[in-house]
Formats: sequence, structure tokens, C-alpha cells
Amino acid sequence: MSPPAADHIVPLTSEQTETAETLRLLLGTAVANRYIDFCQIVSGTLPLLANLPPAAHALRELEGLVRAILAAPMDAIPTESAESEKNRNEALEAVKAFGYDNEVLENVSKQLKPRQNHRFQIERISDRLGLAPDSEVVSHWLLLRDINKSVHQRNFNKGLRVDEEFRRKFAHPMDVVMRGIAIALQDRYAALLQRAIEIAAMPAALGIKAFVAEVPGAGQLQYRFYDSLTSEDWLLSFGRRDC
Repeated sequence: MSPPAADHIVPLTSEQTETAETLRLLLGTAVANRYIDFCQIVSGTLPLLANLPPAAHALRELEGLVRAILAAPMDAIPTESAESEKNRNEALEAVKAFGYDNEVLENVSKQLKPRQNHRFQIERISDRLGLAPDSEVVSHWLLLRDINKSVHQRNFNKGLRVDEEFRRKFAHPMDVVMRGIAIALQDRYAALLQRAIEIAAMPAALGIKAFVAEVPGAGQLQYRFYDSLTSEDWLLSFGRRDC
């Protein structure tokens, strides 16, 4: 696919450019490019007649990607207590007694496990990054959860265009959040490096999923991960994944 024509590309502001480069350094090119694409879409100059859904999708995907990367090293993944696990197993045994198959049991088990909570993750990650609960970054980040209402809009009586209201409610807050995370993360980067080491120490069969989900393409993190590998099993896992 050909890249967009040069006359459709809008230069980022100096602040957006700095944010993108910081994201590239800390979290890798994939994250930085998603941010740049979002900025391009909400600029309103790309040749898209209904650019609001793509803008909403781009925002949601970028925000979710950043949370996925930061959740484990920032201790933002809910854990199941021993009592909760015991109660869940007892519930599964009761359901099994009715003769339900493994597919049903797996679904019930999944539903009974601690759920990922969007607000919890934002607040925990923000706390670990040293961001005050009442800061502009955290306030905007929590409000961005409303983007889901815009992702699948199917209004046929008006154009689905990014307008000033969308920019005010979502685009500007997203800029604030991404910049705030990038700045704060520079002082907490050791947590990401440590997580890369922890994943490298996992059995390859288990760790490959964590690697794909949590270790972005930033050079420092990739180097720390590969430098920490001690088992050749990882090479086989990467080979199977590339096939």
C-alpha cells in the first residue's frame, strides 16, 4: 500500500513530536507510530469522509496497548486470593455435577476469575508512575474510557467527522495523557527493565505469551530481555511462532 500523499500529512506540533520520540525510545516504534497515526487522523486533513470511527478506534487501541505494556511491571493486574480460588473450584465442581462439558466449565471458570478493571489499572499505573490522583493526566486518562461510545457509532443522519467537540473531549486529553506517561515513565523505567528480565526467566512455553504482550520494541527492553535468556527453549518457541 502506498504511503499517504505528502500534501495530506500534517506536521506534528513540537510537543507531539517530542512525545512521539520519547514513546519511541521508551516503548518502541509500534507505540510511537500508533500515536503519530492518531494525531494525523484527528487533524482532519487525511482523505477520509468518516474519520471519527477510525480516530476513536486508534485512540482506544493505543490506550489499551500502553496499559497492556505497563500493567504487569506497575502491579496493575488483579490477583486471585487463595480463598477466592477455593470458592471458584467448589463452584466448578458443583457445575460439573450437572454434567456440563469442559467448554462450559472453562467459560464459568473464566467468568469467576478476577476481572481486569479499566479504572483500577489506570489508577494503579498512575500511582506507580508517581502521578497524583487529581493530576490533569490522571483525570483525562479516566475520562478517555468514554471513547468506547464513539467507536461503533452508526448514525445515519449526520456525518461521522472528527469535530472540535471530539478534539476537546478526546484528542487533547489523549495528547496530555501520552505526554504525561512518557515523561513519568522516564523515572520509572527500571520497572520495565526488571519485567523483561522476569519474563526471560520464565519457561519458554509460558513466557512467550508474556513476551509478545508486554515487551515492546524499544531497544533497551529488547536488549535486556535477550541478554537475560538462559534457555535455548526460547529459540524454539520463537521459531514456532514465526512459522
